[in-house]
Amino acid sequence: LDEAIERAIAPLIGLAAVTLARIYERAFAEAAIAPPMSPTGLDAFFTTMSAPINVIANKIADGAEKKLVLAMYAEFQKSGKVRATLPADDREVRALYALEVLNVPLSTLNAKWPREIGKAHGQGEFPARGEDIAAPPRKPKAEKPEAIAPPAPAIAPAAPEPEAATPRPGPRLHREDPIVDAPSIGAKTAARLEAVGLRTVADLLAAEPEQAAKTVKVSHITPPVIRDWQAQAMLACAIPALRGFDAQVLVACGVRDLEDLAAQDAETIAGLVEDYLQTSEGKQMSRSSKPASRETIASWIEAAQAGGHEDRNAA
Repeated sequence: LDEAIERAIAPLIGLAAVTLARIYERAFAEAAIAPPMSPTGLDAFFTTMSAPINVIANKIADGAEKKLVLAMYAEFQKSGKVRATLPADDREVRALYALEVLNVPLSTLNAKWPREIGKAHGQGEFPARGEDIAAPPRKPKAEKPEAIAPPAPAIAPAAPEPEAATPRPGPRLHREDPIVDAPSIGAKTAARLEAVGLRTVADLLAAEPEQAAKTVKVSHITPPVIRDWQAQAMLACAIPALRGFDAQVLVACGVRDLEDLAAQDAETIAGLVEDYLQTSEGKQMSRSSKPASRETIASWIEAAQAGGHEDRNAA
């Protein structure tokens, strides 16, 4: 790992360890018992880490899983990579990484010679171990910090759209629009859906989630995900001036249809949105998009209470 990743991951591992310790402390306190003493120290731990693979595999109860671990280890020892024996889920993640992060076909990634372990260490944003790493290196004030572009997600968030100063007379999304215009549907996801016959917003709204997920055959496109897309599209088709980003956030906050929206008040929904946008998922979704004002949210609620736009009835 390079230093930037190392600094990001190390505190998370520490938080996970402390959190688990606090859970154990509370469990022992509520049970009014003392925890057993463990004689295992760091020396024993590191010895276990370097134990032969058979010692580790023999501790795996499931026969199929044990066989898989041994096969993966044998392939790694032989080629320096795990490809042929990689489980199906991990193989799909690898294929998506090649396609959407590296922008190369999986065959190109598989053909690359294994890199030396730790080769990237010392090449990150921060100095290598052994140097002064008390604080990140300072850049001249005149320079702007370089933005690190995140990997393109499998489901692309809606493109940032400036909030309209005044509500538009009609919705921004219509049933006859191409499916790529629907909230949460990026170009790659749209291509996958179009390949199985879902070409318009109307097709998405009419789809049966379980059947559509089976037809698409992509692990991250599940029935619950499709239901979220449908709820977002329905709201975007029914509420004037509702951005794709707004529809995503409303559904994430539990507001899935006009009835849910009509039963709320602007202050409550604004609070739900603010809380959601503080989560890691919300921050990733929002990026440069700003949440709607309370006045705009109030106009959505009024539209929902009035039954929404006529396009909603068609949907």
